[in-house]
Amino acid sequence: MYQPDYNMLRPDVVTLGSGRTVSLFRSEATQLLRLDIVFPVGTMHADNPVCTTAAANLMAEAGAGLDSKGVAEYLDFRGVNLDRNADINTSTLSLYFPRRHAGEVIPFIFKLLANPQFEKKDFDIFVNRRKAQLLTNLQKTSTVARRYYYWQMFGSDHPQGRCAMPEDYDTLTVDSVRSFYLSHYSLSAVRLQLAGACDDEVVETLAQTVAAYAKEDGRGTFNIQTPQHRGAAVATTTGTIVNLPVEGSSLATIRIGRLLPLAWDSPQYADFCVLNTILGGYFGSRLMANIREEKGYTYGIYSQSNIVHGGLSFFAVADVDSTHAVDAVGEVCNELQRLRTEQVPQEELDVVRQVMAGDFMRSIDGVFELAERYNALVGKNMDETFTHNYFHAIETATSAQLRSLAEQLLNPADMLQIVAGPQL
Repeated sequence: MYQPDYNMLRPDVVTLGSGRTVSLFRSEATQLLRLDIVFPVGTMHADNPVCTTAAANLMAEAGAGLDSKGVAEYLDFRGVNLDRNADINTSTLSLYFPRRHAGEVIPFIFKLLANPQFEKKDFDIFVNRRKAQLLTNLQKTSTVARRYYYWQMFGSDHPQGRCAMPEDYDTLTVDSVRSFYLSHYSLSAVRLQLAGACDDEVVETLAQTVAAYAKEDGRGTFNIQTPQHRGAAVATTTGTIVNLPVEGSSLATIRIGRLLPLAWDSPQYADFCVLNTILGGYFGSRLMANIREEKGYTYGIYSQSNIVHGGLSFFAVADVDSTHAVDAVGEVCNELQRLRTEQVPQEELDVVRQVMAGDFMRSIDGVFELAERYNALVGKNMDETFTHNYFHAIETATSAQLRSLAEQLLNPADMLQIVAGPQL
């Protein structure tokens, strides 16, 4: 079976004149660049869970002598696209732009971040839009089920279990966002990554810019403390259905899952990825064959295993007609039991091996996809140990091993079983 080129998956790490480093994914097949500027500041570092999101979204909105309209026009004229993201651990600004504008765009974006102007009108637009979006999402069964799942798995005082509420936007102020940025965000602490047409001239432009703004950034390198949180909570109800009423919905969301007592770098977790793919990780999976194709309860159902802050979560989820919600939960539990009691046929296992290898190779088909994947690994404090284990499991996992693992980890009695929708 095909193995990835592990050298391709790793960036070149170049030390700049200032002593800082930048990770490079070079390609001669494009004239575009992607620059990732990653601050080690996430939602866990703010008392208000939406404060970090506001800072990450507004830090490149206005500054460098321009208001938000002026910044947008400057970037649009040079073909720059900005992506902003704040997760539990980090805040990331990603820029896509033509190579020919690197000499202008890179210094401009650092000037913007060195002294952003958090203008009240931009703040009000952000808060009003995000609060309205949250209020809409809280009426969705999928949102209600997901939030309850993570709250039960981790607890409300854990970053993974803490959820934003509409009143968090009511108490947020532009001054509190500005203060949070000034006390937590520093260009001296960012992780830098370039992908695409990053030739020596582009790297030198970045080096000179980093050196200049690291000196000008009087805030220095912060010692950002990681808050202490209690360990993962044990779900209060397992093995029976928890009904979460959502008014005005004709559909219901089912979500069935648990935390996994595994480490991300353990060979057992890689084996579990194979097991999960069989259950609900591709279009021909058992959950799809049973609950969509045979029973017709849903248009789509899947299972997933996520590496999250504080553990590994597993769940199966689907939107179903509310009249079939309980039956759908029962069928998911039946499929879990089948994996615990019956060995996977060799023919089915061979198909899953090919699916998993193909999906992985498609996920790295391009220099920007490689950069995105590496960002995700580093952001979760992972390395290529996971990839080595993953392909080893694809090649070597046996039906007997998978049945034994399922017997340990896929007992429906250990699962939190959620139905969010009309009152049953």
